[in-house]
Amino acid sequence: MSFHELKEFTEILRSLGFPRLVSNENFRFPNFPLMAEILEWTVKKFEPNIRLPKQMDSEQERVLFVKSVVLSLLQKAHVKLNPKNVYQSDCHAVREILPVLKMLYKSLKTHNLLKSENNVGINKEESTQINFLRSQVNLKRQELRQTVSTAGELPKIGANLYQLLRDEGFSKEMRNKALGQSLNTSKIENEIKEKISDAEFKINEFKKRLENITNDEVELAKKIERRKRELEQLQKRLAKLQANFNLIKIKEYSN
Repeated sequence: MSFHELKEFTEILRSLGFPRLVSNENFRFPNFPLMAEILEWTVKKFEPNIRLPKQMDSEQERVLFVKSVVLSLLQKAHVKLNPKNVYQSDCHAVREILPVLKMLYKSLKTHNLLKSENNVGINKEESTQINFLRSQVNLKRQELRQTVSTAGELPKIGANLYQLLRDEGFSKEMRNKALGQSLNTSKIENEIKEKISDAEFKINEFKKRLENITNDEVELAKKIERRKRELEQLQKRLAKLQANFNLIKIKEYSN
């Protein structure tokens, strides 16, 4: 942690209106109470109604407080902090929080410039500067969102890369084996001809079966027609016999 960064940290806090005086010596050694106060004050700049843990007597309670702060800044400011560095509450924590304070400080400067524009009026050059600052702030926010999104995809990308590298040995062996084989065009041509010949043979077999089925249908139709004629003849004979039988019965009855 350089002296310049520590000095910038204290000056930004003072410019932002932090209620306590912070000197360069406050964070040469771990100072969790003061760091917790700064963290809570910073988070409330982004989310005024947030409720952070108040009890910080035990290590578990302090860890919970730091995690709550880190999560809130990730959601509201789109800044990802290292909880371990923040928990140390020394120069490492200062370096971790400094980008967040810089973001607030730039927003404050932009706000002051806009206020000056509304109350007093500014020239074209200052207006251009304000627009530039606005674009820079928006650009930084987009970069932060993209960084957070990329960080979330890194585990999946790493797993896919590991799988590809693990399979590369087998894939390389099969690839070299395939490339090392010489293509026998004559053999391939003969195999294709055999496949075509088999297909033609099967087609001819199906055609023959179809012809046989057609012939069988014709024969069956002839047999049905013949049976119909025989049935008609039998029915006629039966009718004739019944008529003769009835006639005999009538004669016997008359006698």
